[in-house]
Parts: sequence; C-alpha cells; structure tokens
Amino acid sequence: MRTIPGLLIVVTIAGAAYLVAWPVPIDAVAWEPPADAGYTGAHATNHRLVGLERVPVPGLTGPEDVVLAPDGTLYTTSHEGVIAYRPPGADTFTEWTRIGGRPLGLDWDEVGDRLVIADAFDGLWAVTTDRRARRLTNEVDGSPIRYADDVVAARDGTLYFTDASTKFGAQQWGGTYEASLVDILEHGRNGRVLAFHPSDGRTTTVIDQIQFANGIALSNNESRLFVVETGEYRILAYHLSGPRKGETEVLIDNLPGYPDNISKGSEGRLWVGLVSGRRAIVDRLAPQPLLREVIYRLPRSVRPEANRYGHVIAVDETGRVVADLQDPTGDFAHTTTAIEMGRDLWIASLHEPDLGRVRDWQTAL
Repeated sequence: MRTIPGLLIVVTIAGAAYLVAWPVPIDAVAWEPPADAGYTGAHATNHRLVGLERVPVPGLTGPEDVVLAPDGTLYTTSHEGVIAYRPPGADTFTEWTRIGGRPLGLDWDEVGDRLVIADAFDGLWAVTTDRRARRLTNEVDGSPIRYADDVVAARDGTLYFTDASTKFGAQQWGGTYEASLVDILEHGRNGRVLAFHPSDGRTTTVIDQIQFANGIALSNNESRLFVVETGEYRILAYHLSGPRKGETEVLIDNLPGYPDNISKGSEGRLWVGLVSGRRAIVDRLAPQPLLREVIYRLPRSVRPEANRYGHVIAVDETGRVVADLQDPTGDFAHTTTAIEMGRDLWIASLHEPDLGRVRDWQTAL
C-alpha cells in the first residue's frame, strides 16, 4: 500500500509539473514598465466624478462607447449587441437597432448619414439613418479581424479602426474583457491599426505590433492618428502626412491606469477613459514571462484583474493633461469613454448598466 507521505510527494511533483510545464496558449514576453508615479501631479487624487448623475440604458449593460450624432442624438453600445439612442430632450435611452456581436467603438462617417461600428466579434459595420446594417470588412490581406475595438472617420472617407489583438479574439476568448486580460498577460504586441477605404472596399494595415490597440482619434488637422496602447499605459501619435509621414511617437505615457477609448472634445481636448488603475503585481511580473505563464495555469479567480476606479482625463494634442476627474470610491467604475455635449460630460463604462453625466463639468475642476 502506498503511504500517505508517498502520495503527497507524488501529488506535489504532479502539481509542480503542471504549473511549470502544462501547455498554455500564451507565449509571455518580458518587458519593462515605467515606474508607476501613482496618483500624483496632474493625476493627483480627486473626487470630481463621485456622485455623477446616472442615465439609464434600460435592459442593457456595458455602454462602452457613446457618440453624438450631427442632430444632437446620443448613441451608445451594449454587451447585448444593441445600439441604443437618446434623442434630444429624451430622458433615457431606447433600442435603435440590434446588430448582435459585441459593438464597441462608434463614430459617424464624414457625411453624417452612417453610424460606423467596431464590432469586437465581427469586424467593422455601418448602419444608415434608416437602420439598415451592413458589414464593411472583417479581414485584411486574408487575416481575420478578431477584435475590432474602436473607429474614427476621416474627412476623406477613410475609416481608421483598431484590431486590439490578432491572437486573442474577443469572441473566441469568452468576451472582450476576458480576451483583453489574456492579451495583456502575454504582452505579445498583437494589436494593430487598420484602414477601410470606402471608395474601393480595401482594408489595409496602418500600424502593427501594438500592445492591445484600443481607442483611436484624429488630430484636428487630421495629420496625426492618436492610438491608445492600453497594455503599455500610453497613447501613440502616428503621422499620416507631413515630413514625418509613417513615423510613430509617444503622445503621453506612464499613465496611472489602463487607457481605453479616446475622443475629441472642444478647444483641442482629447478625452481618455481609464478602465482601471494600474496593478502593482502586473508591473512586478512584467520582466518575468515564465512566472506569468505559471499564473495563467492557476484558477481564473486568482489572476490579476481590473480594479474598480472611475477615471477620465483630457489631454491636448501635445500630450499635456488639461483635465482629470476621478472616482476613487469605484461607485461608477471601469470608465472607458468621455465626450462633451455642451457643458455636460458624458461618461461610458465597460460594465455599468448606466451612462454617467457630469453637468457643467468645468466647474468641478
């Protein structure tokens, strides 16, 4: 009969072998994160989002992005595959159309008669004002678009959009949030920026090897493309024209959290939602890829996840922080987007059942 100590040894050896040798889908890459400055300086802790007004999106969850139409109507996305809208003067949002999948980023095309949608499950879509939906693209050069995340329309008709991860598709990995956690744990620079050209239906690659390509926006003169690189706590600026055409530089880095969407406001502002604060354990594990693979083999419940912290910032086109609003209580958390509508600031979230609104937001600064 095998002794109890003998069984314990066998179990211990088997457990150790599992933790270090069992095949995993991630091929973790070592990297060096910038030292976390925390909530200091321009990001000093404040409570400017605490107690914001909640605006219901009835029956829906995760209004991840919100966009203002030319006629003043607000549109938002949801986990349920529904695009909801709120006409001027309405008190709440109602269903506008249902495209299925997981719609994330929104923008209106250059004419203003089509709502363009980055669907994380099924590529780039457009819905006309009479609610006819059509998929524009779901591949580039034979490569499937696995995680369309955000989109911005240029004045020349080009639609620039992000494919957050070419390896960990949102649908294949159980949803947008789950896929993002796995991609960030690997840190394999699987993201890219694509462009759809309506004139001939082509889809081309603009930038690749981005660590979770997320929000996207254009500069006022459309000479630069701003791209959120969530996994490295920064925003990139890609030169579309001019003497530095084709070059990429860092607009702002070492943010105190994971940046998500980026949207243009007035007076040159670029609004960015930070979906979570930084996690010290993630930074400590950054240079240790083998240990991150061990962590992947542990139960899902013990892996690092986003914390509950509400945070949106505005930067100008030089990367200078010009506004910072926080909710350290986490009452309204996982903030992804902020847009201006007159004197009000609308806030979107990855998981909340409502949108947030800060009335006369500049008085809170």
